[in-house]
Amino acid sequence: MSPSTRRYVDLFTRYVGPRWPRAVLLGVLLLTSIGLQLVNPQLLRAFIDNATGGAAVDSLAVIAIAFMAVALVNQVLSAWAQYVSEDLGWTATNALRADLVLHCLRLDLSFHKARTPGELIERIDGDVTALASFFSRFVVNVLANFVLLVGVLVVVVRENVIAGVGFTIFALAGLLLLGRLRNIATRQWGVVRETQAQMYGFLGEHLAGTEDIRSNGAEWHVLNGLALHHRAWLTARRRAMLRWSIVEASTIVTFAAGHAMALGLGGYLWLNGEITLGTVYLFFYYVELLRRPIEQLRRELQEMQRAFASVGRVDELLHATSRLPEGRGVPLPAGAIGVELEAVSFAYEPDATAARADAADLVLRDVSVALAPGRTLGVLGRTGSGKTTLARLLMRFYDPTSGAVRL
Repeated sequence: MSPSTRRYVDLFTRYVGPRWPRAVLLGVLLLTSIGLQLVNPQLLRAFIDNATGGAAVDSLAVIAIAFMAVALVNQVLSAWAQYVSEDLGWTATNALRADLVLHCLRLDLSFHKARTPGELIERIDGDVTALASFFSRFVVNVLANFVLLVGVLVVVVRENVIAGVGFTIFALAGLLLLGRLRNIATRQWGVVRETQAQMYGFLGEHLAGTEDIRSNGAEWHVLNGLALHHRAWLTARRRAMLRWSIVEASTIVTFAAGHAMALGLGGYLWLNGEITLGTVYLFFYYVELLRRPIEQLRRELQEMQRAFASVGRVDELLHATSRLPEGRGVPLPAGAIGVELEAVSFAYEPDATAARADAADLVLRDVSVALAPGRTLGVLGRTGSGKTTLARLLMRFYDPTSGAVRL
């Protein structure tokens, strides 16, 4: 199992697993719909054969009413399945969003300093949204469409062995072609998601700094930067879509060959008197019915490529760890407590140390303060002298580069 598949299975089990009753209901609805899809062509075949055989209008009307009833029930089941699917997908991904937000809130400030709010929003919302339909439909749809595929082949074999062999070869060729092309655009979709996240990060950062931008007359500079991000996004998406168009084109060619095969086989067997005219239409209809599972499998593979690109980024965010180790959890005493800073030096660069950091890197250098319980200390200084940094160290948003902060 590839790492991306393993990550997806882990996320799927964690967030969809607890909602298994809805997944089971979705599976039942889809399988019932598949059964009705296999029955309807049989009614059409009966209608055509009875009509060409001179059957009474009453019997034809009964078949027509039965066909419409089956089609109506199938539409109701499809709508119900769509509702359950969306409910399952969004319930699961909303739980994932909540976990991602909580995880980000618990990470240290050095993590947030290295990432813009827009980038995190895109990961928490954009990447997770790409997983919504994948969570809700992928496994069930793949299973349901595979069952539909096998059901069509079994029905055709029962009608005629030669036709069954032809349909089986066609279905296997289509699936083999899709299998060979399934990973053709995975990396490109990952680039698209990353480029999109960078653009939203750029927007979030510059919208937050509107006052500084306007006061310095930098509007066109920002627009130029936005244009560069748009250009990168367009290039990445164009490359991904171009690669995926290969799959689209191969599907069109495959089903053109399938229709030719169905009409050729049907015409040959009808001329030899082995099948009826209704069965010829049945073969053509079943090729169209095969199109649905194969194309849905193709779409699921496309969604899988997009989702796997998002899964890696979501999993990376979930496994990001704080640079601040957890304390021992010793309860603080009631009332005021003393604070002591012992030779504290600090630089915002994560790899800086007091021994080799430049003077310009250190925001605080060898600061020592002892404040007794109940005493108040005011800190004054110019902008950039380290007042806010001192407060961040006291709140342990960061750990000092060297020295110690003690309560």
